[in-house]
Amino acid sequence: MVLISWINLSNSSFLGEGDNYISYVLIFAGIIVSFILLKPLISWLINSGFVLLVNYIISSLAVIVLLFIVVFFLTDTQLSVNNLLKITLQSLAAFGIVMILYYGFQKVTKKI
Repeated sequence: MVLISWINLSNSSFLGEGDNYISYVLIFAGIIVSFILLKPLISWLINSGFVLLVNYIISSLAVIVLLFIVVFFLTDTQLSVNNLLKITLQSLAAFGIVMILYYGFQKVTKKI
């Protein structure tokens, strides 16, 4: 704690107000750990030929980020953030199921 009081991070404007610096450090550490853990998995998926799965995951993430950007700028929406998130996640799940069925059907018909 001596180092933290010496640096006095609570006065840093980029970290926000109060003792939120602990949250920033924990979230940043979580991002680093998830990057380190997911990098080999993503490399393996791409090398194994699961490009569609990686594409689905990245496009789903882009849709969710876009949803939060729209909600951030359009706070006058009649639907709450929870409802929009629920609808988005259900739509992404349905799209994933349709992709599984479509490509599964294509593989089955190729073998026949």
